[in-house]
Amino acid sequence: MYQTTKNAVIALCTSLLLVILLSIPSSANAQVAFSVSPGLGLNSAFVGYQVNDRLLPFVSFQYASFGLSVSETGTDFNYDSNKVENYEYTGKLTGGILMPSIGAKYYLANQNKLKSYGSVAITKPIVVAKLENDGEIDKEFEESVKSLSLIGGELGFGVEYFFDSNFSIGGEFGLRLITGNYQETYDTEYFDPNTGDYVPSKTVISVNGRVTPTYTKFCLNFYFNRDKG
Repeated sequence: MYQTTKNAVIALCTSLLLVILLSIPSSANAQVAFSVSPGLGLNSAFVGYQVNDRLLPFVSFQYASFGLSVSETGTDFNYDSNKVENYEYTGKLTGGILMPSIGAKYYLANQNKLKSYGSVAITKPIVVAKLENDGEIDKEFEESVKSLSLIGGELGFGVEYFFDSNFSIGGEFGLRLITGNYQETYDTEYFDPNTGDYVPSKTVISVNGRVTPTYTKFCLNFYFNRDKG
């Protein structure tokens, strides 16, 4: 009776996770440096350390939470009681995404107060989620979430304008890659008409996906104990 609504909840969960992942930007800056990237997506902040005039490795950690609730009421025939009865269904989805990242920024050229750079980052999204159906935790959904594996990355090019040795603004354009795979194995059986018996078997479901959108962002960069030049 409730399977259609339950499937809709799971489908909305998948769509919501994808939107969140595509909305998370990535950025960094210098020796010790702090950078923020405001925008239409999720805002971000990163810390890096400038090894030399060219190379700046960085680390970041982001978190996004989500929630969704669904209710359904109606009338249907109950085959257990052999009567037409009113029914009510409630579903609740809660969870979050952990986003640890590592990357590096490499300065390419200087011209007066302008600096151009290339950047690369790798992110390992970790999804935690719980689905409740009529107040009971869906164990099958929990196992499905555990079987989901995601990895992301970015490759970008940007320019910074330095107002002084401690502050700059910048813009960046790049390509974001998100890949994921899901695998589930469960026991089943099939009927063999030659023997008249049910034979045990295993079914394996594998799903692989990839999304590669472009991105743009505006950055505010703060530098500490940084020499001019």
